[in-house]
Amino acid sequence: MSMKRKGDEIPKPYSAYTIFWRLERMFILQEAGCIGDEIKACYDPNHHDPLEHPRPEKYTNLILPPYWYSSAHRKEDEKKRKHRKQDGSIDKNDLTAMISKSWREVDADVRNYVSKLAMAEKKKYAALRKSTTQTEPNTSIAPPVIGPRSRVSSGRHSEARHISMDSTVSFNIPSHVGNSAGEEVDLSLSDVDLSLFDSNSLEHDDFQFNF
Repeated sequence: MSMKRKGDEIPKPYSAYTIFWRLERMFILQEAGCIGDEIKACYDPNHHDPLEHPRPEKYTNLILPPYWYSSAHRKEDEKKRKHRKQDGSIDKNDLTAMISKSWREVDADVRNYVSKLAMAEKKKYAALRKSTTQTEPNTSIAPPVIGPRSRVSSGRHSEARHISMDSTVSFNIPSHVGNSAGEEVDLSLSDVDLSLFDSNSLEHDDFQFNF
């Protein structure tokens, strides 16, 4: 199993509500005359993101940092800036209440906009996870070796050997099972529910496999 340091993990994408929360927060603050360090440090007037634009009319003139809707981009940005000013003169609880109220009353245009951004980030996250998994070394634990049942009474133990799921095995039907008791049946391992058997001896209370 591959182990990652916490700082190396790919952050999960923002939900549509979280994206709206960040968007509406910056709208409320800028309406109150507050522009935070996040925007001052990252704002680029020449930046144009075709995914972000066009915005809903309410947010057209809002000053936003690049890729403000991306959790991965924010994580990288926070590594560079350890400290950040608070939300100005607006109480955090009041700010949260205002955003929640706006979400309940949001129109379809804004809801579709943040949902579009959330979906794009979700797809990007899935692609990153897939590429990371494909490039990681294979450190998975090898499956157990399946061998024949040991004959304790004879004082000898058969050596374990690998078998494929296409191998044919036979087992004796115990005496208390139906009219076919005592018969020996040949099956491919792919026809057998191996979860019912011990993985080391391939035996069950009712059936014994013979190779």
